[in-house]
Amino acid sequence: MKLKFDLHLPFKLPILDSHKVGSSYHSADFFIEFNTFQQVSYIEESEMPPLTKEATVITINYLPKKDITENLQHDELLRMTVLDSLHYINRFLDTIRAFTGLNHIYNITIADLPILLLINVENELYLYITQAEEITRNEGTLSKEEIVKAISTMKTYEDAPDIYLVDKFFGSAKNHIYKEQFLDAIIDFQTSFEIFIRNTHRLILTKNGESENTITDASKIPFRNVIEHHLTKYLKTNLNFQNPGKINTWYNNLYKLRNQIVHQGRIDISGEEAYEAYDSYVSARNFISDKLVAEGFLDAEGRVDLGIFKKNVKGSINQEDVIKRLKDLGIIDEGLEFRNPTVKNLYSSS
Repeated sequence: MKLKFDLHLPFKLPILDSHKVGSSYHSADFFIEFNTFQQVSYIEESEMPPLTKEATVITINYLPKKDITENLQHDELLRMTVLDSLHYINRFLDTIRAFTGLNHIYNITIADLPILLLINVENELYLYITQAEEITRNEGTLSKEEIVKAISTMKTYEDAPDIYLVDKFFGSAKNHIYKEQFLDAIIDFQTSFEIFIRNTHRLILTKNGESENTITDASKIPFRNVIEHHLTKYLKTNLNFQNPGKINTWYNNLYKLRNQIVHQGRIDISGEEAYEAYDSYVSARNFISDKLVAEGFLDAEGRVDLGIFKKNVKGSINQEDVIKRLKDLGIIDEGLEFRNPTVKNLYSSS
């Protein structure tokens, strides 16, 4: 079986037109061809002519192995095609960037793809919706009070960069999940959590009136030791990594996963693993925050809201709403029928 689609890059690769590359893996073969297209951009409310620049379009031929696809539903096959192809192209771009030193070359994410993508499956065209959550997302306008609160938070970040870094890496991790950059998400979630733990330890020592030298020396204590021994003592709860509970869940779902990436070279992280890591991060951080409140080290504000991040997983998107929205916007024809409209992503014969 062969599936084929075009991936338009936002930059030009230093590769001659019509050049072809092939790679074979245990799950699929890839054959890609490079060509140049004219990328056009317009300046709104300007009489200037449109600006054009050369960029690369990669035609991807994806040939999954039969034993991988024989039990897949059609929607699962198309999703696998897009994600596997993105992973392959990004590994190729990583290599080109490292080999040539051309730092303008960067990785492509789901968010860089058009919302609707045409995929050729054995000479039959199918419509693939890359970002179903974008179609149904209905953001309201921030109120004056919310903007004031945001500015106040920005001032807090400027005055307390340690707090800013916790939220910066946490926000970055969520954005990586949104773009389906799961490896980067794991690294940033754990970085955020480690800064949060160090901040917590420093807060406790400061509240207890310890000297600057003691607080500085505490930053050299191994991370695991800080949680299992020091925070366990101050927060009066068992935070041993092996003790059943929220810390153990974080340890298994995030900490160990990050170590597999950093120490063992793991690069393939699934969406399910990334969301489990997210949940365990939030749960563990809230658990420690509750203990800080209970022991008088922190007030009740600043808690991470479990509902602030809408997950892009099966069941989180109402597919009928997606179809209706597409038709209302005139993106697809009113009479177009979709195959299997109950699955996460929608496809239809064109």
